[in-house]
Amino acid sequence: MLRRLIPIVRGWAAYYRAVASTTTFSSLDHYMWRLTFKWARRSHRNKSRHWVVDRYFGQFHPSRRDRWVFGDRDSGAFLIKFAWTGIVRHYPVKGGASPDDPALTEYWRDRRRRKAPPPMDKTSLVLAVRQQGLCPLCKQALIVPSLSALGETSRFGGLA
Repeated sequence: MLRRLIPIVRGWAAYYRAVASTTTFSSLDHYMWRLTFKWARRSHRNKSRHWVVDRYFGQFHPSRRDRWVFGDRDSGAFLIKFAWTGIVRHYPVKGGASPDDPALTEYWRDRRRRKAPPPMDKTSLVLAVRQQGLCPLCKQALIVPSLSALGETSRFGGLA
């Protein structure tokens, strides 16, 4: 069950982290707790609530002190919570700022640097660190390409 739920929760959290979603994430965590508790109770009909809680819920995350995390004690796998996802604020583009304007190259470069990189799994992160964040073929940045790295072309393929 964890193998199927973890990517879904991680994807939803990554998608909605750019909006004011703290209250929504808290509500979704409560909803997921109810679903997992209900599933555990249904799977072990002859066991008490305390047995189910002791078996499936606990402090699985190594750096968090949250006792109500759903997980597997044998493998150590656990269901991440929505509330653990950091909220990333959206900053609107200045009026009249076009990515095709060569005078605003610095503005767009700074704007891309300010943006948080996309969430990466452990394997991708290790590979990016090993490659020093550069593509082995073209030697350009993997995560935050600058406009000059793209050959001064706009996102539409024309020259800036």
